[in-house]
Amino acid sequence: MLRIVPKIDLGGFEHQLVDCKIRLRNGIVEEPGPGAPQQSRRSRPDARSASTPATARNAIRADRQRLQGVWSLISGTVSGRPGDAETKLLWTLAGDTIVVEMKERWVGKWTLDPTQSPKRINLAATAPDGTTTEVIRGVYEVRGDKLCLCLAYGDEPRPENLRSSPGTGQVSLALKRQ
Repeated sequence: MLRIVPKIDLGGFEHQLVDCKIRLRNGIVEEPGPGAPQQSRRSRPDARSASTPATARNAIRADRQRLQGVWSLISGTVSGRPGDAETKLLWTLAGDTIVVEMKERWVGKWTLDPTQSPKRINLAATAPDGTTTEVIRGVYEVRGDKLCLCLAYGDEPRPENLRSSPGTGQVSLALKRQ
C-alpha cells in the first residue's frame, strides 16, 4: 500500500486529501473492483480554518458585496516609502470585474478569501493594449468606508500584512469609498 497526502493550494483555499490508499501492480494504479469495501476517509480538523464551506461562501459573498463600488486613493507606499501624493487612482469593483484607472485603464477580475488571516485578494488585470496581464496577490482589510491593501506583483510572494516591506516592491494602499 502507498499512502499519499498531497496539499493543494487553489486560489487561497487549501484542500487536503487525507488517507487515500491505492494499490500499485506493475507500476500501474489498481482500482478497487466492484464489491470491494470502500475506504473510510477520515478527515482531520484544520486548525487554520474552523469554517465550513457554507460559512466560507457566506463570508466571500458578504465581503464581495461590501467592496462593490468606486474607491479613490487616500495614501500609498511602495517598498515601505511614501508614494507620489499627486497620483490619481480609482478602483471600480462591480461584480467580479475590477477597473483600475491611474495613468491607463486596466480591466480585470478579482477574487477574495476572507477566511484567511489576513484576508486575501487576487487580481488579474489586463493592460489597455491587451498584451499584458498583471497577476497581483494581496491582503486587505475594510475599516468603515476605507479599504486598506498591500499588494505584490508578479513573482513576489503574497504580503503577510498591510504594510509594504522595504526592498520588496510591495504596494500598500489606503482607498476611500466615493
